[in-house]
Amino acid sequence: MSVQTLDEVPGDIYVLQFDGGVHANLGVGGYLVWEPGGKLLKAQALWFGEEKSTNNEAEVGALLEGMRWVIDQGFSQGAWMVLGDSNLVLGFCTRRYKPQ
Repeated sequence: MSVQTLDEVPGDIYVLQFDGGVHANLGVGGYLVWEPGGKLLKAQALWFGEEKSTNNEAEVGALLEGMRWVIDQGFSQGAWMVLGDSNLVLGFCTRRYKPQ
């Protein structure tokens, strides 16, 4: 399924969006959590510094931090859609890549 805007997400689904990147070997990222109906529950910017200094590390770090927040807040039940453009994460999900 390809989603270009949140308007295309079915109304009964929670959404976790994530992204990450690197500038001058310093990792940054963030995530957004939307409840069904489109209300924003959480917006979090993340500074990884040199701890996650590749684009892939920053993107996976942002996804994991978002997932931790969802679980910690008790939102893990229900239907969820995770949106991101990480080639690495998509490769794991489609089994094109295998974790090492």
